[in-house]
Amino acid sequence: MCLEEMRGIHIDEGALWYGQTRHRESVLFDETLRRRTLTVIDEVRQLLQSGDTPPPHYGKHCQSCSLADECQPKLMQKDKSAAYVAALYQEAEDA
Repeated sequence: MCLEEMRGIHIDEGALWYGQTRHRESVLFDETLRRRTLTVIDEVRQLLQSGDTPPPHYGKHCQSCSLADECQPKLMQKDKSAAYVAALYQEAEDA
């Protein structure tokens, strides 16, 4: 979509190249994909403007992620610090 806008052309198809497996997957740029892309762009823009970092969601994809050690998605699933801090403030208000 960026190339289309910059060059003033229409592109019907692209490809994803998986270097490790040396496999190419064709992707058709249909209207559903274009709408979904614009929706994701808007959601990311809102997220960046909010200044909040979304919590990680652990899944199979985490096993091959180069940032897993920094993200620590398994650890964050068990993070109860926000509830703990909220309870502290509630106790202070109740006192």
